[in-house]
Amino acid sequence: MPSRQKTQDEPLLLTHTLPRVAFISAGQSPRKGMMKEILELTSCGLVAEEYGALDDLDEYELELMRPGEKDQRIYTRLRDGKSIVVAVSSLEIRIANLCAELDHQEFDLIVVLSTGLHNEIRTYTPLLHTQRVMDTWFASISMTECHLGVVTPLAKQGKSTREHMGDLMKFQTTYVLGHKNNHLAEAAQRLKDCELIFMNSVSYNGETAERLGALSGLPVVTARKVLANALNLY
Repeated sequence: MPSRQKTQDEPLLLTHTLPRVAFISAGQSPRKGMMKEILELTSCGLVAEEYGALDDLDEYELELMRPGEKDQRIYTRLRDGKSIVVAVSSLEIRIANLCAELDHQEFDLIVVLSTGLHNEIRTYTPLLHTQRVMDTWFASISMTECHLGVVTPLAKQGKSTREHMGDLMKFQTTYVLGHKNNHLAEAAQRLKDCELIFMNSVSYNGETAERLGALSGLPVVTARKVLANALNLY
């Protein structure tokens, strides 16, 4: 069949190019499960390219990333699925350097996929920092004086969040839930007097949130969901 030619009276069709977005995780890429869920939660089409702040580091270099006794720390994942705790200061340097590298590669948006990082990152490319998104979310919740339950992977990470948010966190109870998620019933009991539970790490998935919600009888919001809503605004 011969190809159909556009007639002079037909309107020109504009070619729509999907935005190209760089996602930077705190660990090693790929994070297939996390990326799949975040993209499913968004209603906008985009072309995602994934990077990890710890990509290409060998075992010795990873060991150097581990926190000292007084360091702030963050929990994340390696490419093989193993967990690792790294110093915030070292991680922030690697993420800032990676953002600077990606800043000149014609991305429409750079997304930093980690909570617990508070240093400002400056780029010419529009930047969506998950912690900044969480700060805005916490601020909006604080205006309602809601008794908020916050689930975090590490005790020091929860303490850092409270110190950073100050008075915005006064209606808050914290529970530390490790990556194996094997204390959900205990978490539900500890947070039973709250009005809303927030899972303050992109490592927590929707399935875990649903289980915690069923056990506690409370609405549960994940960092992935809040981030996806922010992505929908771009």
